[in-house]
Amino acid sequence: LQVKAQGSRALKYEHTLKEAAGVAGRELALICMLLLRGPQTAGELRSRTTRLAEFTGLPAVEHSLRKLAEHEKGPFVAQLPRRPGHKENRFTHLFNGEESSLSAEMTEPAVAPAGEEPDTDSNTGRLELLEQEVADLRTELDELRAQFMELKQSFE
Repeated sequence: LQVKAQGSRALKYEHTLKEAAGVAGRELALICMLLLRGPQTAGELRSRTTRLAEFTGLPAVEHSLRKLAEHEKGPFVAQLPRRPGHKENRFTHLFNGEESSLSAEMTEPAVAPAGEEPDTDSNTGRLELLEQEVADLRTELDELRAQFMELKQSFE
């Protein structure tokens, strides 16, 4: 919403989600943090929203997240599936479209479960590239050492 201030030459804006959707201060703090930092666990949200809103505990954060997920004017947050190796689920906002947000989250590379070997064909090219980069860096370091020694000798 555009706000006009008397005597101001610059346009000013304010958000009206609180009034338009009837979102309380705690829920607004959670939405702000999700928009700012991306998907997070309930514990991370609790610790990062302390300046915006005070939560008495983790159940209060989870209750507010549930309210946002079941809001009558459309869900504003969603719980993401648990990632391999993590013990807590994360939450994300749905303001950029539910499908794009969740599909982007699901396409993140997953860690291979313990006991399973990673795909060696896809890693071979990557390994060769890294080995070549290390060799190039070693060559460059040797050249810099030689130049430094020449410079050092010129001052002695």
